[in-house]
Amino acid sequence: MKLRKLSTVSLALLFSFGMLNSSCDKVKDLVSVNIPLQTVEYEFEIPPLEEGEVTLGDFNIRFDMDSAIKANAPQFSTENIRKVRVTSVNVSTSNSTTTDHLGVFSTATARANSNVNTDITTIASLSNNPDTKVQSVDFTVDKDKELKSYFVKATSFSYVIAGVARRATTTTLNATVKVKFDIEVGP
Repeated sequence: MKLRKLSTVSLALLFSFGMLNSSCDKVKDLVSVNIPLQTVEYEFEIPPLEEGEVTLGDFNIRFDMDSAIKANAPQFSTENIRKVRVTSVNVSTSNSTTTDHLGVFSTATARANSNVNTDITTIASLSNNPDTKVQSVDFTVDKDKELKSYFVKATSFSYVIAGVARRATTTTLNATVKVKFDIEVGP
């Protein structure tokens, strides 16, 4: 009888410990901070282009991700990054002409890598872009694409904007790319 009582108490304690441990993990998962962070706003020139596949911009950006996280959530660092997702990619020009504008590009992609993950990944794309005069285009982003491995301990990011030109252009376009990320950090 004593042994059965001891076994029942032991099982109850083990069950309680398991539930407590599980509950702590659930609470820990609830403690997180979302940091909407615009990491890129880069001005570049798109030179006159030939028809076909072209690189519109290729650039490197040094960025202190740890400081940016600490500025928004001082208790966290890049070590605490849980998720990183691209929320938007936009390319705009300030001097489009009637014939030379962003509608010249039927498709385009935005790709990136970092000094800690050198595998180039597509972060956004532009498809079926109409051949109309536009000064700004929003790329489609895969909001579920996880980029954490590119950000933990990263200090340098490389971006390539490439596209397919429908026809040759004659104007050097002054362009700006804006890439916004959403970073989740937590214990």
